[in-house]
Amino acid sequence: MDQVHVALSGVGGYAQLHINELLSDTGKRRAKLVGAVDPYPSGDGFARLLEEGVPVYASLPELYERHSPVLSILSCPTPYHAEQAVYCLEHNSHVLVEKPIAPSVEAAETMIRARDAAKRTLVVGYQWCFNDAMNALKDGIRSGRYGAPKTLRAIVLWPRDQNYYTRGIGWAGKRYSADNREAFDNVASNATAHYLMNMLWMAGCGENGTVIADVEASAFRANNIETYDSICLSLTLSNGARIVFAASHTVGRHEVQHPMFSYEFERATFSYGVKGGQSDQIRLTTKDGEEAVLGDASTGSTEQSKIWKTLDIIDKRIPNLCPPELAIWHTRALALADRVVADNIRVFSPDEINVDGQLLWVPGVADTLFDFYNGVKTV
Repeated sequence: MDQVHVALSGVGGYAQLHINELLSDTGKRRAKLVGAVDPYPSGDGFARLLEEGVPVYASLPELYERHSPVLSILSCPTPYHAEQAVYCLEHNSHVLVEKPIAPSVEAAETMIRARDAAKRTLVVGYQWCFNDAMNALKDGIRSGRYGAPKTLRAIVLWPRDQNYYTRGIGWAGKRYSADNREAFDNVASNATAHYLMNMLWMAGCGENGTVIADVEASAFRANNIETYDSICLSLTLSNGARIVFAASHTVGRHEVQHPMFSYEFERATFSYGVKGGQSDQIRLTTKDGEEAVLGDASTGSTEQSKIWKTLDIIDKRIPNLCPPELAIWHTRALALADRVVADNIRVFSPDEINVDGQLLWVPGVADTLFDFYNGVKTV
């Protein structure tokens, strides 16, 4: 099998996973990383590229002057997703862009138009869309085996300190980047985005005419940011499904809650995670009391397979597991939520905030979000 030529935009942070996979023995047999782009390269990923002799360019035009990648993987900051995706598509590359697809619906639609004009493939890297267990669950839902979706709930409490908000080029927690690009970055658009996206996907948003019919939300912040670092979000879909999402970066280190969900359908409930801990198994409980384990939804193997499944999508061996027409619903949901909370974000006072090194956290936030997740409190 000939090696597929691949380019990568971004070499720091999450991009290091792509670098390690592409430069692994397995990766080298199927793909050749012909170059990477990063105007400010640093870190272990950059060191690995130098060690392997992979050139790093300051811009996409510099890379495309020398290479013609079949696939470009975009792991650049979100404010650059649309511009870089359009450039790569216009230069005849297929594109795998990391989540979220773009900061705004308008930017995502620009990417879709560029894909259509180029007649290339655009894939969005929401991890669970590439997970085998999740796809098996989705197939069962589509078949009607479990009945209609009723209420899907998810909660993620991941403390993030002030270093998180000042990393890179300084767009985290901002509405616009320093160079005035759309960012709209918040707790639900970035670190916890996968779990909101998964509920939209499982509930059928964007399928058979299903759209978001109603939005309720309340948001909070303790950090010195422009958006929010905690949210309670309730979405009602036109098919009758309700989505309940709770996420925060301003909880104590002792209050970490890894992703946990409960998806209720007419004939079954699916659960994942445990309170105060971590479990990677998706569990099924039917209305008749049957229980089963559907599979492992851990992200480690999914991250490694995402590139190879994208190549399979390009070769039409499998369908597009996360096309932009699906991923845009996450962006739409947060755009609708922004209209609700933009002028009503609760800003915690210094007296309410605890300081733990670089971490700002607020006692009671975790309890409030758990009450919302459990249906004890509404937005």
